[in-house]
Amino acid sequence: MRKLWWVGLAVLVLLAAGSWWFGTRAGSDQPGGPGAGPAGTPAPSSGQGTAGTNNGFKGMVLQNPREAPDFELKAADGSTFKLSDQRGKVVLLFFGYTNCPDVCPATMAVWKELGKRVKDRADDVRMVFITVDPERDTPKRLREYLPKYGEHIVGLTGTQEQLKPVWDAYSVKPERVEMPDSALKYAMAHPAQVYLIDPEGKIRLLYPLGYKAEDIEHDIRLLLEQRQNRG
Repeated sequence: MRKLWWVGLAVLVLLAAGSWWFGTRAGSDQPGGPGAGPAGTPAPSSGQGTAGTNNGFKGMVLQNPREAPDFELKAADGSTFKLSDQRGKVVLLFFGYTNCPDVCPATMAVWKELGKRVKDRADDVRMVFITVDPERDTPKRLREYLPKYGEHIVGLTGTQEQLKPVWDAYSVKPERVEMPDSALKYAMAHPAQVYLIDPEGKIRLLYPLGYKAEDIEHDIRLLLEQRQNRG
């Protein structure tokens, strides 16, 4: 139990440490109440705040959106996924692993609900899960794990050498935590936020742990509406 508590704490520390790259910090780790640094503006949780906050977005807005670093990895189904090929779509990006006891299943549960909510825009949305545990997260393992949360989730894996440049590009620093008394043997501490990449390929929003599917749905539809209005 103490080991899992430590892993959970490490996840929150990594969340705060990783988000500086995007010009913001995560702040509070309480669900529905993320804080932000000078360059990032927090959104109210569902049902809170006033209309127009963050230009109408619910997520944590990056005041100076940066182009998302491109990458190419193998998907669990054997196909090749290249981020730059997704231009014109909204991409949600999460770094996790299938043996994660808390953050990952919580995030995937939100994505499961989100998949139902944006089913009518399925061609315009990609939800991408990149492993931080390539030793255990083989393509077969991802094919077993992710469909529980929906066929719409794309699972990406590879070797340590293939994944590390992607982790580095997004300031993701997975840390292995040995648990010799557990059947799992080890856990991986990793950031807990979801990155939203807009149709122009820029990282526009962050969602620390605690955001709801309805919040993310709202932002996806707003971005797609803005794209349509621009023609």
